[in-house]
This record gives sequence, C-alpha cells and structure tokens, in this order.
Amino acid sequence: MIVISKAEKILAEALKQRNIEYIQQKALGPYTVDFFLPPKIIVEVEGPFHLSDSRSERDIRRHKFLEEVGYVVLRISDREVRRNPEDNAAFIAKACRNPEKHRSYEKKIEAFPEFIVC
Repeated sequence: MIVISKAEKILAEALKQRNIEYIQQKALGPYTVDFFLPPKIIVEVEGPFHLSDSRSERDIRRHKFLEEVGYVVLRISDREVRRNPEDNAAFIAKACRNPEKHRSYEKKIEAFPEFIVC
C-alpha cells in the first residue's frame, strides 16, 4: 500500500497549479520515488521518519542509485513544503529547465541539520 503524506499532497497541488507534469509514487528500479518529473528530475519529500539510522541508510542507497542511473535528485523536507509550497514548486520548475545545475539539492531546515544548502 502506498501512503502519500500531507506535504506530498500539498506539493502535488502546487505543481498542478504551475502546470508541471509529474508522476507521483513512481517505481524506478528497486525504489519508489515521491515525484518523477520527466525527463530526469526526482523530488523526494523527506519527513521526520527519514531521520532514523536504518531509513537514512536506505535513503543514501536510493539517492546514489538514482544519481548513478542519471537522475537529478531534489530532497525537500516536508516541513519546508508545508511552509512554502509555491516557492518549492517554483524551484522545481526552475530545476526542470536546467537539471544539471540543481543536481543533488537538499533544502535545509532545522529538523534536518545534516542537509546542505546549494
């Protein structure tokens, strides 16, 4: 069963308002990603459960796999999505226009101090 978080629903609506094409909960290899935006952008909305050690290790493996097969991975905290859905949708639209410039972006917030800001 696929569970879509409230933040993912909020981001989906913001992307729709900008007419950004996406597929939600798309299987890519052994992983399912939150958002796939053709041709090669992945958006992961990271909730607090991503802080656990076992989850973090899985996230790192998934991130590496997706990059190795040519995807650009954008990780944004669910808190940031809920605070600024329109700004995040605008950022994603910009990344879609120039994916290589935004490779491996991680949006920093207080709950995720290990994230870096590009």
